[in-house]
Amino acid sequence: MWNRRRFEEEVTRHLQEAKRYGVSGSVLYLDIDRFKQVNDSYGHHVGDEALKKLALVLKHRFRATDPVGRLGGDEFAVLLPRVDEKRAEEIASDLASSLAADPLTVGDEILTLSASTGVACYDRESVSVSELIMQADRSMYVAKRQQG
Repeated sequence: MWNRRRFEEEVTRHLQEAKRYGVSGSVLYLDIDRFKQVNDSYGHHVGDEALKKLALVLKHRFRATDPVGRLGGDEFAVLLPRVDEKRAEEIASDLASSLAADPLTVGDEILTLSASTGVACYDRESVSVSELIMQADRSMYVAKRQQG
C-alpha cells in the first residue's frame, strides 16, 4: 500500500506515458462511508486495524499492475492503467458491493463497511495528477450524495 506521495508519483509516470504513447487509464477513488462512527463506537485501535485489513483486501483484489494508495484517513485510490471509464466504473461498483457483502473481523468486532467510489480517466490530453485525483474525488462525492 503506497502513501499519497508515492501514489501520485506513479500516477505522474502513467500520465507521462499517456502523453508519449497515447495510452489511457483510470483512477478509482474510494471513501469509507461513516468511518468516523467506527472510531467513535469501537475506538481508534479498532478503526486502525480495520483500515489495515481493508488495505490488504484492496491490495489482493487488484492486479499487481494496479497500484493502491492510501490518500489519507479513510480515503484510498487505485490506478487502473489501460482500463477505460466503463470498465473502471464496473470495477468500482463491484468493489463497493463486495465490501458491503464481506464484513471485516477486527478482534471481537464484526464490521460491515460501505464505500463511495468515483472514477476519473486519463489520456494524452490529461493535465496533472492533482487534477485527475480531484476529478475522481468529485465523482466520488457525487455518488455519495446520490446514496444519501
